[in-house]
Amino acid sequence: MPISMRYKNGKTARTSPLAGDDLTRAERIGLYVIKHGATVRAAAAAYGLSKSTVHKELSSRLKRENPALYRQAEKVLQHNKAERHIRGGMATKMKYLKEKEDKLLTKKTGYCNIKDEKKAI
Repeated sequence: MPISMRYKNGKTARTSPLAGDDLTRAERIGLYVIKHGATVRAAAAAYGLSKSTVHKELSSRLKRENPALYRQAEKVLQHNKAERHIRGGMATKMKYLKEKEDKLLTKKTGYCNIKDEKKAI
């Protein structure tokens, strides 16, 4: 469960799920990537950071602070990078299959499904 942090102005901010331990932010992100097989985008979303910040933490700071952890995280990131064209292709395939399904449903029923509302054609 994420920990909340309160600023002087009264606003709260979520901190990372592993906040409060002695690890640096780069090490926490590295462990998250290894544990979950996460992409840079997924790690950025989990920690509320930008993709460029996560990339910088992993490629520069983690490499300097904990080389062994860096090598493990780098393997996961390289694996994700090698698979990204496949994931992109699958997303495109699913998009067009859904469009085809909606088109067939429209022909069959005479209704089109637009944003979960059925409207007559």
